[in-house]
Amino acid sequence: MELTRFTFEPGLVSAFVDFGFDHYRGDPRWVPPQRLRLHQQLDPSFEFYHLPGNNHCHFLASQDGCVVGRVTAAVNRQLHDRHGESVGTIGFYECVDDDEIASELLGAAVSWLRCERGMKQIWGPMNFDIWHGYRFMTNGFDTPGFDTEPYNKPFYGPQFEGNGFAPLQHWHSVEVTGRSAIEELTAQKADGYKSLCKRGYTFHSFDPGRFDDQLTLLHRVFGRSFHRFLGYTPISRDRFAELFAPLRHALYPPFFTFAEDDCRNTAGFAMAWHDLSAALRAMRGRQHMLAKLQFLARRRRSQRIVFYAGGVTPEEEARQTCLGDVLIYRTLHAILDAGYEDVIVAIMARGSPVRHMLG
Repeated sequence: MELTRFTFEPGLVSAFVDFGFDHYRGDPRWVPPQRLRLHQQLDPSFEFYHLPGNNHCHFLASQDGCVVGRVTAAVNRQLHDRHGESVGTIGFYECVDDDEIASELLGAAVSWLRCERGMKQIWGPMNFDIWHGYRFMTNGFDTPGFDTEPYNKPFYGPQFEGNGFAPLQHWHSVEVTGRSAIEELTAQKADGYKSLCKRGYTFHSFDPGRFDDQLTLLHRVFGRSFHRFLGYTPISRDRFAELFAPLRHALYPPFFTFAEDDCRNTAGFAMAWHDLSAALRAMRGRQHMLAKLQFLARRRRSQRIVFYAGGVTPEEEARQTCLGDVLIYRTLHAILDAGYEDVIVAIMARGSPVRHMLG
């Protein structure tokens, strides 16, 4: 086996990207990323490479002239653990089902981070930061995936654990189907919603006519609500807008709520959207006109909703008003009112109030 390390060499970057598509070819559950977006993330102009102190190194494994694995080791100077210590990351990981090749790849990435960059802690999988992809899928491989959830080969977790990694956090995504099941979840939060309304709290849906202004508001409240989220790093408003631009294609305003407290301060948010996995699979990572038409055709058929995220500001959390529960209630109620009965409640940390509520 041959191991090649590089940074921005165009030919090697193309091989790096192509391996992911070759590796999952024929897998019906895989949601292909956009090739153009991947190339942009690996291009010298990408924002990550221009932030002070950041660094990276890609590794490509080949055997008998064929690529059999890839990984990126990176230093993000904004990323720290809960004690303020710097953390190195390992991301863009793909590998064949061969433990020796996995060990060579991961060993090279870990060695670069420890020996050349002085990192004592290493997290993975993480593509630079949580904004560009993180986490392994470890269960549910026999269920239909969705577009905001990571997807990987079942042996990736064991490959990491076999090379010294251990789980740092667990998240769950749960599918709730049937009107009665969703109604049961909403019923127990109805009184809380009425109580906050009486206290002067107001709720309004995302306004597509003011898309840029609403994204600015979301950027602000998202950052304040998730500042203690594991692996959170600040992100510029422009970069945030770029990441959430595809939201236009999945947005249905009643499923996207901002909450204001009795003093008219933005206190929290919740957002859900149509599952676009089938539409994205139809594009196969391409962005030409036919691919976009295939995306639009399948987008209209989506009957499953992904409840992606919600949060409240630190001030609201301190008031202990249960606004988070109320936002869940309002969003699920809006989904039912729109006639949908299939909801994925996504990315709930183990032990979170939302996970507890779902039982």
